Amino acid sequence: MRVAGDRYELAFDNMKDRFVKGTTDWKMYAVVLDGAADAKTTLLGATLTGKGQVWVDGFKLEIVE
Repeated sequence: MRVAGDRYELAFDNMKDRFVKGTTDWKMYAVVLDGAADAKTTLLGATLTGKGQVWVDGFKLEIVE
């Protein structure tokens, strides 16, 4: 997930410190980032490094306190 302003990245988390490895059952994963008043875009996605498949169901973006 990436939150960006007009010219720069405001927040970023690609789960680098908690990769999902190997074959796993369905599980919910969450990324929480602080937003900013000058945020212009929010990007959500999934990344696969190496061979295999990624299945994603139900991306959800929520504003939380």
